[in-house]
Amino acid sequence: MGGQAGTTGFGIPSATGHIAKTFSQTGCAERQPSPTFSMKLQLDQSTSQNLFTAYGPGFVEVNAQRHESSIIVGGDRLEIWVATDMKSLNADTFQCLVEIKPELVII
Repeated sequence: MGGQAGTTGFGIPSATGHIAKTFSQTGCAERQPSPTFSMKLQLDQSTSQNLFTAYGPGFVEVNAQRHESSIIVGGDRLEIWVATDMKSLNADTFQCLVEIKPELVII
């Protein structure tokens, strides 16, 4: 498993060949410091948009309010939907969706 100049012995390029030389002589590659990256994450607490904050069997939470019935959720609207189960779906229950013109409907 000897390395060549320019690689670490693991096929990883080395700018100076130093790691490969050390690997060849000792059987172990020296550990090089890893670059440090950081990312700041921030919770979006928009008050003008509806955000799904939780879900589970039989409920969804929108803006931290639990809903256990069918609802219609848009960016700035939330209303109870008359459909209670798949059997209750018909042209009348979809009429309000036609008027809203949603981009996506999840049933």
